[in-house]
Amino acid sequence: MKSLIGLVSMSLLLVACSSGTTEAPAESQRPNNEILITKDTYNGKWALDTDKMIIGCVDEAVYCKVGDVTYSLTGFSQAYSKNKGLNWLPLTPESDIWLPNPEIKGAKIDIGDIIQTGKDICQQKP
Repeated sequence: MKSLIGLVSMSLLLVACSSGTTEAPAESQRPNNEILITKDTYNGKWALDTDKMIIGCVDEAVYCKVGDVTYSLTGFSQAYSKNKGLNWLPLTPESDIWLPNPEIKGAKIDIGDIIQTGKDICQQKP
């Protein structure tokens, strides 16, 4: 009986993992821990070279998805990604997607608003 349960569990796992899509899920299919924001409607500072992104938070790890790339937005998020084998890219000053600050030569636009949006998602109750 245990082997039958194990076989059924493995079959379900294989089916669940076989979707293979890298596109962002449709709004109705997005997990509760993610939101889609756009450059035109976001109230905070826009710090990334994209018109839209998904911001999410899992176990206090804040991330954003741009296209098929997921970026960790904090040191904790990077460690979480590494420990979970998620392969999120760290958002560093060398990242081409992070926009330069036009007011301070050599600096990047502050991503604090985006990180706070992610933290707010973590605080929401399901």
